Amino acid sequence: MTTPTGRELSAKLKAPPAALTKNRLLKKLEGEALLSSLAKDLKKAGAASASELVEGLSHPVSAYPLALLLRDAAIEAPASKSIKKLEVTEGKLITGDLHVAGKLIVESTLVVLGNVEAQTVLVGEGGTLVVGGNLKACVAGGDGWLLVNGDLEADLVCCAYEAGELGVNGTLRALLAVSSNHGVRIMKNEASNFFDLWDPSPRSKKYQELLSRVSPKAVLPEDEDADFGVLQVDFHKLMKLAQSGKPFLQG
Repeated sequence: MTTPTGRELSAKLKAPPAALTKNRLLKKLEGEALLSSLAKDLKKAGAASASELVEGLSHPVSAYPLALLLRDAAIEAPASKSIKKLEVTEGKLITGDLHVAGKLIVESTLVVLGNVEAQTVLVGEGGTLVVGGNLKACVAGGDGWLLVNGDLEADLVCCAYEAGELGVNGTLRALLAVSSNHGVRIMKNEASNFFDLWDPSPRSKKYQELLSRVSPKAVLPEDEDADFGVLQVDFHKLMKLAQSGKPFLQG
């Protein structure tokens, strides 16, 4: 079954359903501005399908209210997808669940109306990943926008740089979750170790605590710069440890 057209969704958006008006994450994402942008895109899309619309959104983050609108539309026979690995370089809509055995790399806009399971989820600087259901991974994060309408469960969550934000409308569960110079909006945080660092310095107690918690294998010598923006902590090495199943935390 094809997804609703822009015209059909535009009519539905004139009286936004509770799925949008009561969504806590959407409110924190400047929801009114996103809905206004989405309304213009839907009107412009006309007879184009939602699948075609995803790639041409004026504001990539309006993919989040679009996902909420599509989920509320109760699309029949959602198309789920299972694949070994996936790199998204152009706008894409998956109406069901997405199962990726290896890496899911998002460099454009990917909207998944169902749940996402992957070994590794990485959102690039120009990427936006919107998950209508829950996200479960060994490692999740990156530079871009990662917005989860349900729960996010991962061993390691790493987000850095100002290109995007991490948003979780449900519950975040992780052994370690770290953000650096990156917006974070989490409705319920149950991460065992959580560090939200903005311009961290060696004198920061939070940074020193993080440094004491991660595996020495992921800590660089003092005269080297970290690759992922948090002083001596090398997030790339940290992710590789987590991906291989090796301990990435001390104690």
